[in-house]
Amino acid sequence: MDGGGEDPSEAVLMYKRGDMRWRSVSPRRVAFELPTMIALGWLFASTGCREPKEEAPPVAAPEPPPFDALQCPHGSEGCPCIDQTRCEATLDCVSQVCVTPRECDDGGPGCRCNGGNDCKIAEFCNDKGVCQPSTCPYVGDQECDEPSGTGTCAVGTDYADCCATPRDGICDESGRGGVCPEFSDHFDCGYCLPDYRGDFECDEPQGFDVCPTGTDPIDCCPTLRNGICEAISAGGSCPEDSDAFDCGFCPFEGDGYCDERQGFDICPEGTDVEDCCATPRDGVCEESGRGGECPDGTDIQDCDYCPWPDDGECDEPEGSDLCAEGTDPADCGS
Repeated sequence: MDGGGEDPSEAVLMYKRGDMRWRSVSPRRVAFELPTMIALGWLFASTGCREPKEEAPPVAAPEPPPFDALQCPHGSEGCPCIDQTRCEATLDCVSQVCVTPRECDDGGPGCRCNGGNDCKIAEFCNDKGVCQPSTCPYVGDQECDEPSGTGTCAVGTDYADCCATPRDGICDESGRGGVCPEFSDHFDCGYCLPDYRGDFECDEPQGFDVCPTGTDPIDCCPTLRNGICEAISAGGSCPEDSDAFDCGFCPFEGDGYCDERQGFDICPEGTDVEDCCATPRDGVCEESGRGGECPDGTDIQDCDYCPWPDDGECDEPEGSDLCAEGTDPADCGS
């Protein structure tokens, strides 16, 4: 999807703010239905939740014998995988252990999937037709992360998001005659993701163009930034809060990030005062907890710290450029 030429650092920042992956459609767009944590939650739910058993007094476990490669050679059934990925021809590597593929219908690890979408959401169908835990951390975020998409994950590890062919005029979702997961092809299936509706942004073609015409009517009612407040309370015909900029208020006030012109430029001047208190990157720390007068978290570059250390993404200048040099060493390899 086209992000309209937005600044990458702002895009990543919105991903941080939403605690989900940023989607390339707007500075405030985040993934809707199936972030990896939800996907994992479904897996936990599917196993059931049992009352804890009354534990017996702890007994010291005997020391395990040393691994004997002769007794359990790599690549053999029940033994470690070769290079953590490969096994003998008839076996499959699941969780780094070689197993015999099972004929089962629960979509769990080791079950045959025959190349289809028969695995649980946080698993993928590998090249041997067996369900295997996914190595892609972004499964189910409605964005293909395999090489054909963002390229951040290996082939076959993000099947749910890469199944559908976007904008080919054919609905590929399984509930509508296709074979792909729900919410994976919403544009071709003629609907707008629920989280995109009512988010103060027009997502139809005249706006961010991520939803079909007529599927985001509330957000697309007013003509944005024409200087006329089109809310019903102001004599217009559009829902309240749908024309925030022209009506002179900021729906994101006090969220810790400047949304006026010097920041994300989605709110009128003077409507997000608290968040726009600090002057970014002027070399002066203006946060109140560090001797300034502005809210904490509003001047991170000048205050020389990073709120997102060790999250798997480099936020120093050579990465997303959200944090000062040396403040995200684990992710930036410094």
